[in-house]
Amino acid sequence: MRPKTALAVSGFQCRQEIPRSLGDPKEPLAICNNVDLIILGDGKYPAFNWPTEYSTDGWLEFAIETYGSDKVISYKHAGEQSAKRQEYLNIAAQENCKFVIVWDSDEYIYHDRNRPRYPNWHIFYDRLTRASRAFQEENLFQMWAYLPSLSDWDRAGNATAVNTYQPYVRIIKNPGEIKYSTMNHHSFVKRDAEPHDWINSWLVIDGVRFSMDSKLRTPEFLEVRNKWALKQLDDETMRLYWYFEKNPEIVKKLLG
Repeated sequence: MRPKTALAVSGFQCRQEIPRSLGDPKEPLAICNNVDLIILGDGKYPAFNWPTEYSTDGWLEFAIETYGSDKVISYKHAGEQSAKRQEYLNIAAQENCKFVIVWDSDEYIYHDRNRPRYPNWHIFYDRLTRASRAFQEENLFQMWAYLPSLSDWDRAGNATAVNTYQPYVRIIKNPGEIKYSTMNHHSFVKRDAEPHDWINSWLVIDGVRFSMDSKLRTPEFLEVRNKWALKQLDDETMRLYWYFEKNPEIVKKLLG
């Protein structure tokens, strides 16, 4: 029996991506059939130049209709990325989930021709459970992602490899114990910790792998997204700079 697990997605104007991202309810290996809850958050981030704060394509309604109101929990939050993502951790904690798998709407389960046994959810949850028991202090686990070509996946300014696998933090254990750091959108800290007390991750859980691409996103959306992504990168870099500029003793402690 698998531990109670939620799939969490932060999305915006992503109706075309949802069937691929969450999978076919009739397909046993689809991710929608291998988690207990699907938590979906709608709303744009600051500086994302779009005429509405919330999606108008009905992706939340489509997901609820497709995957069931008993499985899908939706919410709306237009604001900073870390705050919007924190909402799904809070919901998962309230629902007593042991694990949360974090997904973006352009991501999906990867079927590797060289690994015909994958995805294998039994192996995935077995390894996740064993690793969680063996390393009880760990809250973050990684999954392998296949990074496609530059033509298939618009990287929004991120420098990544091409046509290869790379591990990413995608699994959060005990969501009630940790939170997103307010310094950037991809770091985590304990609930009672300072924003710079980031939690490290080094364990990779195999059995299920994912990939991503931009094929279902319109040129208009990608143009807006790319400008926003560069602005966010600048904002988070300056946020880090000024935080450490005002707290030089923290820099000395970290370097020590």
